[in-house]
Order: sequence, then structure tokens, then C-alpha cells
Amino acid sequence: MRIIGGKAKGRKLIAGKTRVIRPTRDNVKESIFSMIQGNVEGGVVLDLFAGTGNLGLEALSQGAKKAIFVENDKTPLAILMRNIDLCGFRDRAEILSLDAELALKALRRRAEKIDLVFIDPPYGSGYVDKTLRFINSHDMVSRGGAIVVEHGSAETPANQWGRLSLRKRKRYGDTVISIFQWRSSSDHQKI
Repeated sequence: MRIIGGKAKGRKLIAGKTRVIRPTRDNVKESIFSMIQGNVEGGVVLDLFAGTGNLGLEALSQGAKKAIFVENDKTPLAILMRNIDLCGFRDRAEILSLDAELALKALRRRAEKIDLVFIDPPYGSGYVDKTLRFINSHDMVSRGGAIVVEHGSAETPANQWGRLSLRKRKRYGDTVISIFQWRSSSDHQKI
């Protein structure tokens, strides 16, 4: 597992050896960042279920202004903190050691708009739909912002969640990437 582009390109990340952690493979990550190019530079990123921080760190390397990492499990949290230091991104990284639902509620209270959200919960946990519903209901994403969902093939979210519209879906074996785009209520064109 490594950073594939930007300032920290080539930097190897600690993956950890635990069944709790399922890092996004480099080829899948490369495809994701190819699909979301316009949503990274200068943006605020939320990496829910961050694990090792693989996706949020990639976004920081490729020019994101700030990344908020949400991880509640002690083992991945320790690895995440080491990976942030390895990449030299401590000044642009915020860690919320909370359950994802509590973290979303805390972020909602701050009213900070997010430009790019990564959602990568344990497969089959039911968190995909729950998280998309919460984000849509509370207007947490900036206009034109993207939400990248990594999920198992048996857990495919709907194509539309209020103002969240499916932009692209791609399968990699048992892993599926669904990318949603946020539209404000004044947007009339289809994305």
C-alpha cells in the first residue's frame, strides 16, 4: 500500500495485520482518484471508517486542503496516526476518534461543508445506506462535491439519495465503487 500521486507519491503506508483493516488496493485507489480529479485540489475531505487513512492521505498528497479522519477502533487508529506522520501531513489532518454516526453529528453541528467524502465501512454492515441518508438529510456536502462509497457487491446503494446522484459505479471483483455527486436544490441540470 502506497501513495500513488502528488506530494508524497511513492511513500509506503503501514497496512497492519488485522482482520479489522481492509485497505483499498492501489489499483482501485488509482481508479477512484482518476474518476474524482476535480474534487480533490484545495478541498476539505472526510474519510469515514478511515482505517489506515489510505484514501484521505492520498487526497492530501494530491492537494486537498484538509482531511478529517474518522476511526474509532484502537488498532487502525494507531496505524492511521503513524501513516499521517510518515506522510508529513499532521498540520492538515484532523482525527475524530468517534463512532461514524457520532462523528457525522459533530461535523453537522460545525456546519463545515465537505468537498469530498470517502465512505468505506465494513461490508454488509448497513452503514452505507445509513450514512448516505444522514449526509443527504443534513446538507453536509458542498455544491458539486463528491461522495465515494466502497462497498461489497451484495450491498449496492440506490442511484439517488435526495440531492445525491450516482455519477459512476465500477466493480473490482467483490468490491464496488459508487461515486455520487451533490447537487444543490437550485441545480436543474442532470449530472
